Amino acid sequence: MPEGKTTPKETRDLMLKDHDWLVNLHIFQLRQTWQTFYFFLIMNGIVVSALAFLLTAEIGAWEDLKGVALFGLGILGIFLCFVWFYLIGRGFRNAIFWLEKAKDIEKEIQIDGEQILRTYSLDMKKKYNVQNYLSEKWYARVKGTTLALLVPFGWGLVHGALLLALLFRYFPSVLC
Repeated sequence: MPEGKTTPKETRDLMLKDHDWLVNLHIFQLRQTWQTFYFFLIMNGIVVSALAFLLTAEIGAWEDLKGVALFGLGILGIFLCFVWFYLIGRGFRNAIFWLEKAKDIEKEIQIDGEQILRTYSLDMKKKYNVQNYLSEKWYARVKGTTLALLVPFGWGLVHGALLLALLFRYFPSVLC
């Protein structure tokens, strides 16, 4: 066979390897996205806890700076929400992209996820629970995870409301 030409079986094997890579990228991207999600959830909790602490604490000589510190924490909270929203949105878009590319390969070689699943090693099946990642039910579920974007949006509203309340309390002359 001339160099550079591949047989249909070789092409199919290469496409299955590509499919494997795409599924692995999808799994990795989802894990990274959820880790980012939880990190920012904790960070926002810390910011709100610090706000609550400063609101109730008697600081003494530093009382004049209390309003500035609270305002700074409010701005930090809103900034965290913007970054959180962007990173989570990008993560889910990338995960969906990798999964759609894997689905394209399945269509091109005219087999479904169940048939491809047989090509994965038992170790891979146990490690990643691959059968979940190849099912249509999973595909629909991943498309629906973008609802998680409502969480940073909701936290942003909380930070915005707190910031407005702080502005009215500590800087009334600025707003009137």
